[in-house]
Amino acid sequence: APSCPGPPPGFAAHGIHVSRSAARTYTLLAVNHTGREAVEWFEVREAGEGFTVVWRGCVLVHEPHWINDVAMLPDGGGLVASHMMPRELASKAFEREAYDGIESGYVIEWQPDGGWRKVPGTDGALPNGIQVSRDGSVIYSNHYLSHQVVAIERSSGRRVWTAAVEGAPDNLSITSNGDLLAVTQLESLASVGDCLTRPAQVCALGFTVHRLDASTGAAHKILNGGDGKFGGATVAVEVGEAIYLGAAAGTWIGRTTAR
Repeated sequence: APSCPGPPPGFAAHGIHVSRSAARTYTLLAVNHTGREAVEWFEVREAGEGFTVVWRGCVLVHEPHWINDVAMLPDGGGLVASHMMPRELASKAFEREAYDGIESGYVIEWQPDGGWRKVPGTDGALPNGIQVSRDGSVIYSNHYLSHQVVAIERSSGRRVWTAAVEGAPDNLSITSNGDLLAVTQLESLASVGDCLTRPAQVCALGFTVHRLDASTGAAHKILNGGDGKFGGATVAVEVGEAIYLGAAAGTWIGRTTAR
């Protein structure tokens, strides 16, 4: 955005989103709470057998918004993000009771010519992971503290479907055939917070992975996990015949067979 003051004074990624343009270039968006509240914009480049990223710009996030995750829209460079709760309450986020159902946030949309706006119909209990349909018409939003994934028509705010899941849904991804993968956590937010502050390699907290039909919201559980080998998963991404799992604590990645 033109109002971006320059490269971030500090950086630690929260929610991230990778998208590919019609020119087959890749963009990485990352939520940044370090040094400033912003969505940082990176270009992804191939570098030998790997990849590197180059910072290209940012979109500042102003009070009262405190966002968790972000997704690129396909229609002109806009994006959507999940506003969890008012920023002044951020320090108390891990004190909230599991499944409290309090609608503290909603989805916000940014467009280059209009800045941020609330998307109607998206209020929820701690909105977390977010994705959009291929054509940008539907937003998929995880409501962490009401244990549900919802689909909302972006233009009208109409609720397309609501899917109840076991546990608190953290992040969402979209598979090659258009299904959604949602990782849910089976422990309290306080337990998750403990994992983030302890320098442990493994956060042995229980989790599940659900596969959802993006058209109907029909959901079925495909994995239960959480032990001393790998736990506390926050995201699941399908690549070929495998599903890779990430966690907020430690540096290990989990892997299981896609199903």
